[in-house]
Amino acid sequence: MLVKTEGFTVTCGTPKFWRQIGAGAAESTHWFCGVCGGGIACEKRARSDITAVHAGTLDDTSWMRPIAHVQLRHAQAWQRIPNDAACFELMPSDLESLSGKWQDLWQSVRWVTA
Repeated sequence: MLVKTEGFTVTCGTPKFWRQIGAGAAESTHWFCGVCGGGIACEKRARSDITAVHAGTLDDTSWMRPIAHVQLRHAQAWQRIPNDAACFELMPSDLESLSGKWQDLWQSVRWVTA
């Protein structure tokens, strides 16, 4: 789930992180829960304005619908994509258009507060 880094905050606990140097010397920071070790998010140094949040970490995911599936080159042969979301073998270079689609979905949600 791609979000703007400036709007992303962890609201509970203190996450820990590890850094990775990938192909082409691309540096990324991976955030995880300091208590259970579950993944929270990832930020690429080259695109520090965008954070990839692990959508499963949200309290309520009932409203979510995938807008894209990435890194399908590494998917298992038996994996099926059950909706009409865009599919990419690798990470697409045009993250802005995907971010716009995500924001449209986010804004279409009716938020209920107690």
